[in-house]
Amino acid sequence: MLAQKNQLANAELLWNLERQIVQRTLGRVRDLQLETKDNRVVVRGFTPSYFMKQLAIQAALEVLDLEQTPRELDIQLDVMPRE
Repeated sequence: MLAQKNQLANAELLWNLERQIVQRTLGRVRDLQLETKDNRVVVRGFTPSYFMKQLAIQAALEVLDLEQTPRELDIQLDVMPRE
């Protein structure tokens, strides 16, 4: 029962994170992947600029600040090279 509750809470957290990042960056993070591991939230993806990376980080921090449980945030967003 407790494990099921944690899974639902993690799913809701990831949904909120994804929504906030997409909204803040206007959908400009490519291949956005979110997952939770233990007490860590992992965000991966590619951005077209460092500014978009900063916006994504700020969006994630805003969502995690609203959470009751402290979590470690691991952001791995790479800026796509210009062609």
